[in-house]
Amino acid sequence: MAQPVVVRQPRVVVAQPVQPVYLWVPPGHQRHWSRHCHRYNACGVPVYFVKESWYRTHVAPAPVYDNHSHGRGRGHDHD
Repeated sequence: MAQPVVVRQPRVVVAQPVQPVYLWVPPGHQRHWSRHCHRYNACGVPVYFVKESWYRTHVAPAPVYDNHSHGRGRGHDHD
């Protein structure tokens, strides 16, 4: 019985599941996602849009106050 000759092994590609991305984007970008996904490098990727309140609480940095301004700047009375 003749055996087949394998010239080249077939290429097997194992696709890894794509993990979803969580993003906060402006409402207009969310509504027209196909126009804006390239800005976030997220076209063809599952995306969950987070609410702005969640973003501000968990991601956005809290304001930093400079205690070394010695009365200069906003909110200080000048003589």
